[in-house]
Amino acid sequence: MDKQLSPTENNPTNDFVDNSERVLKDTVKILQTCMETLTSTMDKNKENQSNMSTIDNQQSSTIQQKESIIDDLNNKYQQITEILDENNKKSKEELT
Repeated sequence: MDKQLSPTENNPTNDFVDNSERVLKDTVKILQTCMETLTSTMDKNKENQSNMSTIDNQQSSTIQQKESIIDDLNNKYQQITEILDENNKKSKEELT
C-alpha cells in the first residue's frame, strides 16, 4: 500500500479505484492463503484418521488373536482336567 487510501486533490476517483483494486487483490491473496491452509490441514487430518484407523484395526486383530489363544488354552485345560479326573477314578478303583 504505497499510495494513500484517501483521495488526493489530483484525481480522487482514480485514486479511489486504484486503492480499491489493491485492497481487493490483497483480500483475494489472503483468502487464497486461508483456503490453502485449510485444505492442507484437512488433508493432514484425513491422513491421521486413516493412520489411526489402521492402528485400531491392527489392535483389534491382535486382541482377537489373544482371545482365540486364551479360548484354546481354556479348552485344553478342561480336556486335561477331565483326563486327570478319569485317571484318578481309575486309580481309586484299582486300589479298592
